[in-house]
Amino acid sequence: MTDLQTEIQDGTGDLVVSGGDLANDPTLSTACFISLFSDGRADVDEPSLTSPDTNDLRGWWGARLLPSDTDDDFGSLLWLLERQKITSEVLNRAREVTEDALSWLSEDGIAEEVVATVSRLDFDRLLIAVEITRGAATEFAEVWEGVLDAKLETGPGRVKLLFR
Repeated sequence: MTDLQTEIQDGTGDLVVSGGDLANDPTLSTACFISLFSDGRADVDEPSLTSPDTNDLRGWWGARLLPSDTDDDFGSLLWLLERQKITSEVLNRAREVTEDALSWLSEDGIAEEVVATVSRLDFDRLLIAVEITRGAATEFAEVWEGVLDAKLETGPGRVKLLFR
């Protein structure tokens, strides 16, 4: 399982070029960042939509091509919180959507546990810390090489991933 390596700087993600080629990332880092920062598709009745008459539910267009019995959602609903006032409810919702976006790690046997902690960083930013524990999980053991006990950050206090 290899992804194209993504580098996050100043809140923006970009692919990494190494020696004139796109670099590969054989670890979980890029997969986790893509899961968190790709827009998941919102339900039509989502109460967090900025306007009740909006038709922009975002999400990955390819999800519509998956069989209807597939429960594989792609991305997260963190985008719904961008314009929300930071309250305790928003902090709880951010934790829920973060853990939901990364739930595939435990569902697919890659990690034993995914736990997110969300706090207010300053007036208009959240700090999301995610601890991903391998534990007894045995699937895709190679993706853990090089990231066990690693701490990755997206920039000045946005998201921190801790692999254990």
